[in-house]
Amino acid sequence: NLICTPDFEGFGFSMCPSLKGPHQISHVEQYSPAFKGGLRENDLLLKINNQYVVGQKFSTVVALVKNESEKGYIKLE
Repeated sequence: NLICTPDFEGFGFSMCPSLKGPHQISHVEQYSPAFKGGLRENDLLLKINNQYVVGQKFSTVVALVKNESEKGYIKLE
């Protein structure tokens, strides 16, 4: 579970696309909400807020993360 904080813009992680399997976390900024929430580089992204995202287009997954960041909270599995 990642929670945005007023002192940090966004969640502080980047992803790289996968054509077949789950998209992968490519970078986590130290002390970011992602880092504090336990997200680490090379983690695989399976669900966003209980929505299965494996096999979805990378642009769709990125848009979902951005939309959820506006709410200030996101659950990743």
